[in-house]
Amino acid sequence: GHKLGVFASSDHISTHTSFGGVYVEEFTREGIINGFKARRTVAATDKVFIELSCGEHLMGEVFETKEKPVLNYRVLGTAPVKRVTIVRNEADLHIMEPNEKEVAGDWTDPSPLTGENRYYLRIEQTDGNMAWSSPMWVTVK
Repeated sequence: GHKLGVFASSDHISTHTSFGGVYVEEFTREGIINGFKARRTVAATDKVFIELSCGEHLMGEVFETKEKPVLNYRVLGTAPVKRVTIVRNEADLHIMEPNEKEVAGDWTDPSPLTGENRYYLRIEQTDGNMAWSSPMWVTVK
C-alpha cells in the first residue's frame, strides 16, 4: 500500500554513477522537500531529463479517471535513447525504440485495468545508461 517515488544519488566511492532529479515549484530548500514529498522525482545513471504526466497530473500523483489514461512523456538523453518502456503494474506495457537523443510524445493505454494502475517510464540509452521516472497511480473507474 506504500506509494514511493524513485531517486538515486552517488556516494563518495561511486561519484557520478547515479543521479537524482526533483521537480520543484520554487528553487528553495522547502520547494525541494515539497517536490520529494510529492514524488516528483527521477533516478538515472547519467544526467537524463525525464517528464511524465497524464493530462494535468504529474508523476508522483494519485488520481482517478473515467477515461483511458493518456501519458505524455519527454526524454532528453545524454546519448541516443535505445528504448523507452512504459511500465504498468511492474509489467512492460509498451516499448518504443526511437534511437534519438530527444524523445517526446503521447501514448494512450488501450486497455487500462479497472482499479489502480501504476505507470512509470524506464529509459535505456545506447551507451548502457538508464533512467526511471517516478510512477503515477491512476485509478480507472
